[in-house]
Amino acid sequence: MSFKQDLKDLMETDGLTQKEIAARVGVSQTMVSRYLRGVIPTQKVRMQFYRVFHLTTSEEEREIEQTQGHTFLSVEEAARLLQVSTETVRAGLRQKELPIGCAVHMKEWRYIIPKKQFAEFTGIQFEED
Repeated sequence: MSFKQDLKDLMETDGLTQKEIAARVGVSQTMVSRYLRGVIPTQKVRMQFYRVFHLTTSEEEREIEQTQGHTFLSVEEAARLLQVSTETVRAGLRQKELPIGCAVHMKEWRYIIPKKQFAEFTGIQFEED
């Protein structure tokens, strides 16, 4: 899902207006309107949005911020390399038992697996991207 969809879902679920969201996040109503049309906010605005509306924990926010500048693995790639099922990887990330990335729950789960973090945990090295 996209930030745009997350915003729409929040407005629908919580009955919030663009003006109310703007005031709580600290941006203008015009910017909220632009996000609803598909303009992608800065990471700082996204983090503020998620923080204000309690969509991630502080630990997850730090993990997401630490992923900047990294390349990522899909859940399927991680599962293949670990020789486990994709559901095992998803469950391990959601339960914070598999320290190869993080799982973020919004309307649905998202999985972030930086190659660097995966390599540090598993010892599997990747060629430079």
